[in-house]
Amino acid sequence: MKKLFIKNSFNSLIVKYLVSFFVYLVLYFTLPVPTPFLISAYPSFAIYGLNPIILTLQVLLVLLINKAYFLILPSLISLVILSVVFLIYKRRNTKPSYELTLYILLSLTYYFVTEGNFYYAFLISIATTVVSFIFISTLNFIVVKGLKFYPTPQEIILLTLAVIMVHLGLINLITPFYTKLITVFLILFISKTTVDGVGIYASIVLSIPFIIFYKDPTISVYFVFIAFLTGILNNVSHYISGISILITDYLFNYIFNFNPNYGVYEFCLLTLVVIIYFLIPKKAFIYTKSHLTGYKNKYLIKQTINNNRLIIADKLYDLSHVFNDISNCFEEFKKCELDDNVIKKSIVDKVYTEVCKCCNFSNTCPLFLNKNQNNVKIYLEKVVEIGLAKNKITFMDTPKELSDNCGEINPILYAVNKELNDYKALSNERESLSTSKELIAKQADGIAKMLYSLAFTTSATLKFNYEIENEITKALLKKGLNPLEVLIFTNNNQITISLLFNNDKINVNLLEKTVSYVTQKPLKVLNAINLNNNYYVTLSIPKKYKTIFGVATATKTLSDFSGDTHTEVLIPNSKVLYAISDGMGSGKTAKKISTTTLTLIESFYKAGLPSETVLPLVNKILTLNTDENFSALDIAVLDLDSLSVDFIKFGAPRGYVITERGIKIVEGNTLPIGILKEVQPVVANTTLKPNDVLILISDGIHDAFNSSSDLIDYLKELTPLNPQSIADNVLNKARQLNDNVNLDDMTVLCVRVYSV
Repeated sequence: MKKLFIKNSFNSLIVKYLVSFFVYLVLYFTLPVPTPFLISAYPSFAIYGLNPIILTLQVLLVLLINKAYFLILPSLISLVILSVVFLIYKRRNTKPSYELTLYILLSLTYYFVTEGNFYYAFLISIATTVVSFIFISTLNFIVVKGLKFYPTPQEIILLTLAVIMVHLGLINLITPFYTKLITVFLILFISKTTVDGVGIYASIVLSIPFIIFYKDPTISVYFVFIAFLTGILNNVSHYISGISILITDYLFNYIFNFNPNYGVYEFCLLTLVVIIYFLIPKKAFIYTKSHLTGYKNKYLIKQTINNNRLIIADKLYDLSHVFNDISNCFEEFKKCELDDNVIKKSIVDKVYTEVCKCCNFSNTCPLFLNKNQNNVKIYLEKVVEIGLAKNKITFMDTPKELSDNCGEINPILYAVNKELNDYKALSNERESLSTSKELIAKQADGIAKMLYSLAFTTSATLKFNYEIENEITKALLKKGLNPLEVLIFTNNNQITISLLFNNDKINVNLLEKTVSYVTQKPLKVLNAINLNNNYYVTLSIPKKYKTIFGVATATKTLSDFSGDTHTEVLIPNSKVLYAISDGMGSGKTAKKISTTTLTLIESFYKAGLPSETVLPLVNKILTLNTDENFSALDIAVLDLDSLSVDFIKFGAPRGYVITERGIKIVEGNTLPIGILKEVQPVVANTTLKPNDVLILISDGIHDAFNSSSDLIDYLKELTPLNPQSIADNVLNKARQLNDNVNLDDMTVLCVRVYSV
């Protein structure tokens, strides 16, 4: 791997120096007479990492090849000065900025002094300096910023000027005719690999050097027409586009006589260029287009995503603490409520003050021994204690010592009963308030847990894998798929790959196979949508197991509404909730209470609240109902990763699991939900296997069979493949056992699990 890396780096370095040598060569011919103008490209290559000494030798080689010996000394002096400057900056680990202008002008001092023509030397020096910055900006856009990013207007202008100068030098180097062949090929290739309009602009830019050379602006019409024609025909076929070039070239030379020497040789060479264009593999066009359009990896955006996740997680943690404090606060309020001893003492003190102390017989009352009020209060405490136990006190309930010795027993009984009635009213209000406080406390506690769980999940930063993104891009390009963007991130051992294509004509099977091969994971397309004229695809590892379910229902005979409702819904953490709610009785009211129950449960579970919070909370809400309506509830929560299933039953009949070895029974012995004010769910757990069938039933089905053993015997006769067939068969059998008369609402919910 290390040798391969070194080899690739070496090959890349060779290409860079070949490019720099080519640029020096064409810049030497850009101006009509030899000048040191070619060194204007030197600063750009030196700034971006090429060796100043090698660059200097390249310039000298160009001058020697073209026998421009008189330019060797002034050019060498300039390059030595610039090389020293760049080596100093390199040692400081910095790059020159606008002060580079002074360095370039200083390096040209010898040329300026020895040229002889002051104005000409001045113009060449200024031009060399200005063009140096043009090439620096151009190379910055190509190398640093990258071609996938849209250029600014300033970058477009500078890039255009650089292309014009290089192309003009190429015309002077290899003659206009051969440059024209290269230009036609470039227009064909650019029109094929870029978005609409770029080819037209490129043809205009590439025609400007010909206008300068021939001093004839009409020459641009030829190249613009070619770009326009190829831009249209490339969408049909690049073969037709290439042939149209040959026809256009022949007609333009025949009509406008652009080339008086045009003949078979010229036509054959252009034909050769078109053939070369035809021979370019389709993958090369796709690869080039992927590097010229769209955007590269957005490192900043990816990091921003993680930063935002952390910020949101912090806020969620704060909110979780707020709701937790609210829950604790209401729990403390509940502890501060008065107990029975305090209430008893309060009633005793009030009766003593209002009745006994004001009694006309208090001076002679035998209960007042030595004027000690505590003796009287002892008897009053016994009366109040009996009253609190029975909610009312009568003469028959009065202690014998009090009834025999008190001359005003009736006022005492009246006062005690009055206080008991007041206490009962106050107690009801306090109980209602206490229930409301408890409900709020449970809600706050549930929300706090949900927010904490969400904060914990969100706080885990997403991990991006740039290397695999590049590997996937290359692999897809080889298969003829052209992704504009690829984004991979992992979270909690889950990998998600998002891709963006420029159209929806994607071979999904090929996409899944290619991406899975690169990542060595069994990935499947989970989501695919059109997004701003592009096609957005998400791949991830699918769940190990899936489920299918079937439901069969029947309404009680002569009833307009069924009191049975059911739900099947995905909830967080790769789980599925299945439930049947059986409202007591049948009809509109039963339907309303069962629907309300399931709606609450479904909403809370989807929000991410745990069972130990959801069910007591729903029960507390239902107990607030003034009508004595309640609902039998049968819940199964299935984990699609492990096939572990939790059963939670409130007054619901047994559940059943059909397996290859037989039938399992799931018991439930709690009262229906909404009866008791306090309830804690009892959870039974089992683990299913692929092709097991889970069956939940309502009371109507259970009561139709004589016993559970009869239902089990019937289930053994069924083939556990199609859950809908099982549900229909069980319902039909239950109706047949009652002569097709539905004695109650009936519901059967069957779920089969299977491996993906």
